[in-house]
Amino acid sequence: MKLFYFNPNGYGEQAFVAAETREEAIKALLATKPEKLPWGTDDDQNRHNEYYQDKINKMVNCLPHYKGSKDRYTIDEFPAGSVIFSEIA
Repeated sequence: MKLFYFNPNGYGEQAFVAAETREEAIKALLATKPEKLPWGTDDDQNRHNEYYQDKINKMVNCLPHYKGSKDRYTIDEFPAGSVIFSEIA
């Protein structure tokens, strides 16, 4: 199992997906349904569903092998046992 990082290469939404292959990571991200995530009230839920579905689509559509906008996400691959330090800011 590897960890795939959907990297915005700057500011923007990012995602981490554990999968065996890059293709499986893309499929898993596309299969993610934001409505299954806990967001609070129903109004919050609806806003977040639309927002995150848009972000998920952008992450995949902007990958270099897709024809998308100028924004380019890359998928960084980390082998099992890798440690990633992060900060919530």
